[in-house]
Amino acid sequence: MPAQDARAIHDGSGALPIEDSVLANQRLLQLAAIVIIALGLIRLFPAIDSVAIHNDFSHYYVGGSLYMAGESAYRTKLEPLMAESNLTYDPTIPYAAHPPLLLMLFGTLSVLPIQLAYWTWLLIQVVVAIACLELIRRIVRLSWDDFRWLMLVGIFVNSISFQMLIYYSQVQLVVACLLYGAFLAGSKQRHNLACAVITLASALKIYPVFAAPWIFFRGLSSWRDALGRLTAMAATSVLCLATPGLGTWFDFVINGVPTLATNATKWCNFSFQNLWSMLLRIHPEATENWAWIGPTVAVLALATAYLFSVCSRQRPLISYCLVLIATICCGVITWSHYLTVLWLPLAALLLVDSNSNGYNHRNLLTAICAIAVLMPKLDCYLLDTQFTYWRIGLHFYPLFAAIALGCILYTRTNRPLSAGV
Repeated sequence: MPAQDARAIHDGSGALPIEDSVLANQRLLQLAAIVIIALGLIRLFPAIDSVAIHNDFSHYYVGGSLYMAGESAYRTKLEPLMAESNLTYDPTIPYAAHPPLLLMLFGTLSVLPIQLAYWTWLLIQVVVAIACLELIRRIVRLSWDDFRWLMLVGIFVNSISFQMLIYYSQVQLVVACLLYGAFLAGSKQRHNLACAVITLASALKIYPVFAAPWIFFRGLSSWRDALGRLTAMAATSVLCLATPGLGTWFDFVINGVPTLATNATKWCNFSFQNLWSMLLRIHPEATENWAWIGPTVAVLALATAYLFSVCSRQRPLISYCLVLIATICCGVITWSHYLTVLWLPLAALLLVDSNSNGYNHRNLLTAICAIAVLMPKLDCYLLDTQFTYWRIGLHFYPLFAAIALGCILYTRTNRPLSAGV
């Protein structure tokens, strides 16, 4: 009898066979993950209490109402309109600041009473979150009952970034869905569709445009192929520009973007460029001479991600994840809910280090990295809010964790993905 078969036979001591023991451990992990997911969902209920009348949904709703009325949401002050409806007003956002396509989306919702509009949007967010998870699961090729996948979902649902996304009624998971969908479409050799999807994502939010070159050049085989992809991008761009109208887009660029820029130096912006601007506040006399370093380093970091992607001939998933990390870290604005876009890189890192028989030290490192990236603002409990090196460095730990995530992914690209991606 083979030794491994002998070890698997019940020896009469009351111990389970090895196979049954492993199965029991995995079922226990599955149950633990399901409990963690349930706790995360329960934690969402306080986050959605009275959200309809608070920032940001109230701003979206009023801005959408102005758009539907044919008025400029980027030049009409929101404060008097919000006061009429007893909505919470944020003085740092005096005008609408979201792109025209989002203005149209919330304009459609604004025909409903605000409470009904909010619950409709919340339902859309739930559907999009499930779709986003399904896209990730298909990309990494794990089953829904795999305990590794369930644990990862538990981390996502309990993350502060996800809680902030729901509280502020944000659209980052819609954008993430499009980013992941573009990758999956390219994996199925539907590159024209992938180019159209990434273009749509760039019209909803600005930062996906930094990932568009990766989607465009992936698997490019000929000039005819390039022409087809350019046509898909151009057709989608024309549609996105023409639907709200060029005038609305010009209005957004001239009046809406400056509103965003005035909020880019808030503490809750975790981009590298804001880190640099925070450091310059310690030495304001150096601002004039050294302000250029932040944007320059951000551009170089994004270029480096593309360079690593091309020169090292990495697997497409790892390569795309590196570009996504650079896209999030190097933009002008990276609010806490933007970090939900990094769900896919975290899932990829889990697969690089995964062990189907249980967790090991690499899985633990993955979990720590995920928690650090997806749990921003934990330093808010500190009383010290002065602009000191240690305080700024501590506050930007999600940025440093995201950079570490990219480095870990890059250094482990020679290891096979357990799911064969």
